[in-house]
Amino acid sequence: SLTDLLTIKAEIAKLNDDFGKAEEYLKQAYETAIINKEDPKKLTFHMASLFDILFTNGKKNEALDLSEKLIESDPENVLLYSNAGALYQNILIDEQTKASKSLARIHSLNEQELEELKLIYQNCLELAQKARENFLMCNQLELDEVQSELFYNEAKKLKITKNDLKSYIRKIDKKIDEL
Repeated sequence: SLTDLLTIKAEIAKLNDDFGKAEEYLKQAYETAIINKEDPKKLTFHMASLFDILFTNGKKNEALDLSEKLIESDPENVLLYSNAGALYQNILIDEQTKASKSLARIHSLNEQELEELKLIYQNCLELAQKARENFLMCNQLELDEVQSELFYNEAKKLKITKNDLKSYIRKIDKKIDEL
């Protein structure tokens, strides 16, 4: 089929380190699969391939949107929740790293900069919550007890992270009030 051909072309592009072209082919394969009303399992395969290349290409928000569609199409699949949780967690870490540099100079920030920093931390709080929700779903769906416990531990760490983020937001609010 055309979708198989596009998927093969994407794999060849990946082998040649042309991830942009691979993404293009996988998007075409996914869109063609939808138009042709392909079997749900095949459609899920195309979505998962596209998710992987979007993530590889650093298009995390697009990958998240696709991840949510994947979960809707297969709500019992632990791997999909795990991928989503890890992706939210990666974005969270990136945002936290940026924000911590500003937080370190909190005393020299003006009100607008403080408000912007607060928004970043509020966004981090949402990312931490979404990552945590996905890992809790993994914990519930995973049949292997050891793996299930790992997901639960990750969710616990994210709860601590959420508390830290709330504390940073309070610190910023206090600094704003002092201005």
